[in-house]
Amino acid sequence: GAIEDSAVDTLQIIPPGSPSLGVVSTGRIVHLAGDVYAFVTEALNADSAKRIFLYTITISAAGAISDAVVDSLELAVGRFTPDLIKISDRHYAIAYSWLNQGSIKTIIIEPDGTIGSVTDTLEFEDDYCGPAPFIISITEGILAIAYEGSGYDGWLKTIGPVVVPTVS
Repeated sequence: GAIEDSAVDTLQIIPPGSPSLGVVSTGRIVHLAGDVYAFVTEALNADSAKRIFLYTITISAAGAISDAVVDSLELAVGRFTPDLIKISDRHYAIAYSWLNQGSIKTIIIEPDGTIGSVTDTLEFEDDYCGPAPFIISITEGILAIAYEGSGYDGWLKTIGPVVVPTVS
């Protein structure tokens, strides 16, 4: 189909206390529920150190973006583009590279955009994980991560089982 050449809406995201040009890269945007979405960025914090930030925002069906984020959380020292996926109704996984090591964090995000706690962290590669690890859910509980290895070669690793706690 045809893509119109004008933007419907825009929102500039600058992490709290960071330099005005603080965002280095942005990962995938994920639908939470209704008009609420989440995304991760690699950005400079107030100390000009690279960090991973998680944001939730609202975007209407017409494309209007809310003027402010719903919630945000500084997650970790980060390096290279983080990636975000939904693994259950309230549980999400973020893959990222830190000091050339690959890691995954699982976190709770409520459907209304409220960011909860990190539920677990796993280092999936301790030798070398290059820029922008890419994560997908294969089945409930099994994740796959594609990333660059130390010889500029491609690697694919499956992780699991990822056990999502149940709420009683």
